[in-house]
Amino acid sequence: MREELGLESAEVVIFVGRLTRQKGVPTLLKAVPRILSKRPDARFVLVGPWESEGPFAVDKSDIDRYAPHVIALGPRRDVPALLGMADLFAFPTQYREGIPRVLLEAGLAGLPIVASRMPGCNDVVEDGWNGYLVSPHDADGLASRIVDVLSDRGRGKIMGGRSVELVREQFALPCVVDQYCDLYKNVLSDRSQGGLVRPAPPILLEENAAKRGLGGASR
Repeated sequence: MREELGLESAEVVIFVGRLTRQKGVPTLLKAVPRILSKRPDARFVLVGPWESEGPFAVDKSDIDRYAPHVIALGPRRDVPALLGMADLFAFPTQYREGIPRVLLEAGLAGLPIVASRMPGCNDVVEDGWNGYLVSPHDADGLASRIVDVLSDRGRGKIMGGRSVELVREQFALPCVVDQYCDLYKNVLSDRSQGGLVRPAPPILLEENAAKRGLGGASR
């Protein structure tokens, strides 16, 4: 895969999602020169649609401006293989997510993750443990944390291993089933006692949001 894309010796930072302003793609692009000044072998692979995103889409000219350091592949069916070739996953979203499915996929691929400090991302990334969280719109902070990971490959691998561990332990099907069971028990118990229903776990909120078309587990 690296050979196919001309990335044999590159440090690959990958983003998967809709290439829109809300997903923070302009922030990532703004961070590119700052990262390259410290890590000149870094390359940035953007995977996902933008032509279908209407007025929310990032202009292709904004992406092309950073060629050949930034490669936009468009929608792909081989996302697991692309994640497998990367060194780091960047997700600088600017709005509330559910539990972004792509963060779970990146975690299972063993990638350290640098993401926005936003609901949803906070559930998958523990700052300083399996990646880093930065403020939305903060290109300097994003660049700094990406450089931190790329500069210490050993720590990056440890963080990636922790990502696998976190996703398998907290988001595996048996765990989700247990959360559903606990939720139903709480609802039935609180209703029988005339009390307030307890908040749903994040993974359940994500699924409900997805069903309503509000983002949910979308990329």
